[in-house]
Amino acid sequence: MPESLPHFAQHLKALRKARGLTQQELADRIGLKRAALGAYEEGRAEPRLVNVVAFAEFFGVSVDALLKGDESGERRARGTSLRVLSVPVDAASDEERVAVVPVKAAAGYLDGYGDPDYVQGLPTFGLPLPEVTPNLTHRLFQIEGESMLPIPSGSYIL
Repeated sequence: MPESLPHFAQHLKALRKARGLTQQELADRIGLKRAALGAYEEGRAEPRLVNVVAFAEFFGVSVDALLKGDESGERRARGTSLRVLSVPVDAASDEERVAVVPVKAAAGYLDGYGDPDYVQGLPTFGLPLPEVTPNLTHRLFQIEGESMLPIPSGSYIL
């Protein structure tokens, strides 16, 4: 992949997987051939600007976020892009539950999990450990690959 788009491939793949789409499904929705999408995700080809814009619109992210993986860090520092996330709570006991994120977390916390409706639909469980502060919100992810060494692939992290 050219130096101008060093992170595009991994961001595109992470966004696609977060939506639970196959390469073929995403290619069909964007109007590309699956082979072209595969080449973009593997860094073997550079997409045309019109395709980058189509991906950004489809995933609801800016072109900048798609290419760089982050809206301006300055916006985050100022707090202008903060969102309130929903917290799963057990109706009977009024205790907070731990949400299990079903997509393996290879590239970090993905954009789709900022959607309160999506978070409410995640499977949850209680965590009866006194060491875990009960007034904090937790998510459980499964690690994929070697992005978090020395934690082995397949492990769960809280």
